[in-house]
Amino acid sequence: ALKSAGCRNYTIFIRDSDLFGYLEVDDFEQFRTTMDRQPVNDRWQAEMTALIDPLIDPATGFHHRLEEVFHLE
Repeated sequence: ALKSAGCRNYTIFIRDSDLFGYLEVDDFEQFRTTMDRQPVNDRWQAEMTALIDPLIDPATGFHHRLEEVFHLE
């Protein structure tokens, strides 16, 4: 489902109680729309609610996004 929604290079990191996710998509809104229609996403969100809900940005309805401060390609 993630790949069919346009996701690539998706990694989840954990350190103590901090959980970080990194993913690459060309069209973030299209990715979210596609994933919202996937039953597997509903199951994932239900499992992750306790970790994710406190981190939802009310302005976007999605996780808070980290500000990129350096990038080397």
